[in-house]
Amino acid sequence: MTPTIRWGIIGAGKISAKFTEDICRKRPQTAPVNHRIAAIGCSSSEKGRVFVSEHVSGPSTDTTVASLTYSEVYASSDVDAVYIGLPHVFHKQHSLEAIAQGKHVLCEKPCFMNLNELEEVLRAAQTKGVYFMEAVWVRFFPVMQEVTTHLHDLRTIGDLKRCVVNYSPNIEVDALPLTDRLIDRKLGGGAIMDIGVYTIHHYRMLMDPRSRIQSMKDLDIESSQSLVNGVDYMTSILVSPKDRTSQGILTCSFYSFGTGPFAMVEGTLGKLEILTEQGMPAPLGYTITFRDGRDPISKSWPVSQDGGRGAFGFFYEADAFALDIAAGKLQNDTVSWNESRIVLGIVDAVRRASGMTYEQDF
Repeated sequence: MTPTIRWGIIGAGKISAKFTEDICRKRPQTAPVNHRIAAIGCSSSEKGRVFVSEHVSGPSTDTTVASLTYSEVYASSDVDAVYIGLPHVFHKQHSLEAIAQGKHVLCEKPCFMNLNELEEVLRAAQTKGVYFMEAVWVRFFPVMQEVTTHLHDLRTIGDLKRCVVNYSPNIEVDALPLTDRLIDRKLGGGAIMDIGVYTIHHYRMLMDPRSRIQSMKDLDIESSQSLVNGVDYMTSILVSPKDRTSQGILTCSFYSFGTGPFAMVEGTLGKLEILTEQGMPAPLGYTITFRDGRDPISKSWPVSQDGGRGAFGFFYEADAFALDIAAGKLQNDTVSWNESRIVLGIVDAVRRASGMTYEQDF
């Protein structure tokens, strides 16, 4: 029987809108999960009603979608799980409130401000026996499963030596007000928190999907950050396992307009490039070229399961989340609790090296 999950959407901003529209899309009858929007939690009931009218439609809509306060969503018996799409400074508070009411939590990346916040929430989830996952949508695209099969099962490009990931979407931050969430330190602003975590997650899934690196003790990290008003506008990270057999070169910038592939992995037999739309981290295909000159391998992959465009692909992570819950699991294999620990651990190490801090660090 196809499982059904009843969602409470926390926050009525852009990322919540994209997630909601995606899981409301018409899906094939073979879709593995039935998603239902049961409630919207936000700062005002009117804002919630506008959100419902603009973004909730189709087969994933219950008869009535309630516009509630955050606390009312967590207490609602009509809600199985919540998607938290608020700015990340609020993630810990709302995750803990949802968990205390027995709700499963899908929390948008970066899941928390630092590793200490993550550990506090994971302890609460384990104690309560509810599911928690950091929402890293790009890790669940089917094309990424093919990519990791090529890299790690088939070893199509041989021994992996270097991974280069660059996310530089040219946000034109100089034109933003200082209170914009992207650059406001009080709201967790900075490139590494908003876009840099994507580069770290890509490095992890491309170079180490089997979790050979189990903790920060297994990594060497060097980095440089360009800080403006206490937050980074550009960050570069060099990360290697202790044996120095490979390197990850990870860069993010609000200033630059990234050129070339979003991500590239070089091996002893060739290289694999991840193709994305400009300014977006979502994988749309890959190309493999070989040192010996044999024909390259290329594949493109439409985002939506019905072959159309316009979807963002959030339903892939939502499906994985719901299927895990139906199976009685507390965490996901792809974005496990330890994966989130390592990614946030790298972010913490980079920020410590440059002196970039948030109120939540003290």
